[in-house]
Amino acid sequence: MIIASACSGGGGSGTSSSSSSGTSSSSSSGTSSSSSGSSSSSSSSSGGNTSGYSVGGVISGLSSTIVLQNNDTDDLSLVTNGSFTFPTELASGATYSVVVKTQPSGQMCFVEDGTGMISLVNVANVTVTCVALNTTDYSVGGVISGLSSTIVLQNNGTDDLSLETNGSYTFPITLAAGAPYQVTVGTQPPGQLCVVGNGLGMISVINVTSVIVTCQADLAWDAPVSDIDGSVVTSVAGYKVYYGTEPGVYTGSIDVGNTTQYALADFSAAVPQGVTYYICITAYDAGMTMESPCSNEVSLAD
Repeated sequence: MIIASACSGGGGSGTSSSSSSGTSSSSSSGTSSSSSGSSSSSSSSSGGNTSGYSVGGVISGLSSTIVLQNNDTDDLSLVTNGSFTFPTELASGATYSVVVKTQPSGQMCFVEDGTGMISLVNVANVTVTCVALNTTDYSVGGVISGLSSTIVLQNNGTDDLSLETNGSYTFPITLAAGAPYQVTVGTQPPGQLCVVGNGLGMISVINVTSVIVTCQADLAWDAPVSDIDGSVVTSVAGYKVYYGTEPGVYTGSIDVGNTTQYALADFSAAVPQGVTYYICITAYDAGMTMESPCSNEVSLAD
């Protein structure tokens, strides 16, 4: 109406009616149509998975109530076997970590494939297996070899076990399922170095028999009696122990003085652990101006 009243001159009524009606109708209709199109476009751009992806799997062997947990917060209580899904979904790229928060009464449950990252699909491969607990505890032991004297082993720093012969052994104190164990050498046998393998773990629902203890003698050698030219050796002042991680390639040496024996415990304290060393011995004179060739090579798994 304001537009119509702004027009001047005769015949304003006809112009006003046409202008008002035409402008109003066209503008309203066009705007409405544009608005509708804009609304449709906005709705189309909001597609995709906005709710996230689920984490779950299968549980078996369950005979009572268990509480699983994902990422330390999302609790899930189960009383039956079969498929399960955590209530909280996660976005793609998020990590998940499924653990047993509360074990079922009289059982021990283990989680497999419980950690990972969400990757545009639901996770359904987490496996939880439950087994009955034995009413008795479980023993820890294994096999010792190479022993030539007396050794004292310990479990968890307290359970002493003295051994004098090779073969199978078992610690006197048994442990409950779920308890940790750590087997170490409390006292090395004289003239030997003993190394423990598979000595750390957790009791499941069976006796542990896989702890391996291997003993080796100290390094010892004969004093040279003749030089390479056949002459009698009279001026040996000391010996060096050469070592390396490849046969015939020696990257370090230890001067052990004028002795024909070297404790492997001392050697282990002087070099990095967990590798095999190749060792040879040389003799040197009083002025350290002459040194013999290497002896025969021996290997040592430290």
